Amino acid sequence: MNVVVEIRRSIQPVKSAVYGNRNPKKAACLQIVVVVESYNMSSHMCCDEKARPKGNAGDDGCCGNTTFNTKTGICCENNPQPAPSASWKCCGAKSYDSSSMFCCERSDMRPLRSKDDNCCCGNTTLNSQKEVCCIDTPQPKYEPITKCCIRTSYNPKEHICCNGTYLRKKRAEPDNCCCGNSTMYTKEEVCCEGVQQPKIGLNTKCCGYESYDADAYICCEHKGVVKMAKPKDNCCCGETTFNTQTQICCDGAA
Repeated sequence: MNVVVEIRRSIQPVKSAVYGNRNPKKAACLQIVVVVESYNMSSHMCCDEKARPKGNAGDDGCCGNTTFNTKTGICCENNPQPAPSASWKCCGAKSYDSSSMFCCERSDMRPLRSKDDNCCCGNTTLNSQKEVCCIDTPQPKYEPITKCCIRTSYNPKEHICCNGTYLRKKRAEPDNCCCGNSTMYTKEEVCCEGVQQPKIGLNTKCCGYESYDADAYICCEHKGVVKMAKPKDNCCCGETTFNTQTQICCDGAA
């Protein structure tokens, strides 16, 4: 390997304390030495302005601290990697065939389930225009909104995910809660032992399968809903009601 020394000369003004940074009346001839390294192109390549030995005779590109053949390879994060065709790309420091694989994250690849897939989902891939990923499972996308219920996607306008575990078809679109084997709308209904019942007043409660206004009625055992005899009554007594703070019940009479 040969080294060629090139000497260049130039005339530059000289620094002076009197005239500031440069003295216009004085000048010096400066010599700049440039070292030029020659190399044999059949065995070396010029990489980062330095001659580098070729790893193989057919190498025509630089990659990290070595060389590679751009016709059969690709440089992935300074690592030469195989690239037999134009479809091969980099995934981190590794190469992959983009016609059959998809790069999820750094050096993490998945086999393409479909050629239109553009996203990873668990151990496979999906098309984000048509699908969503529900716990590592590709699922169909619904318009305008898609949600997941465990590993199943659904349209929230038509279904509800009950207890976060299973789907129930809505009885009506406004329904927002599950009740027994059906659904209900919590602004207007309550669920009484798996049966939808209407809300009554501001203090609706359940008495078995029946709803009632707890400000005006009491749920009596074996009798169901009974109207309060007095506003502050809180217990049943025979066919009537009474206030346990001020009364007692004797043989069905308060």
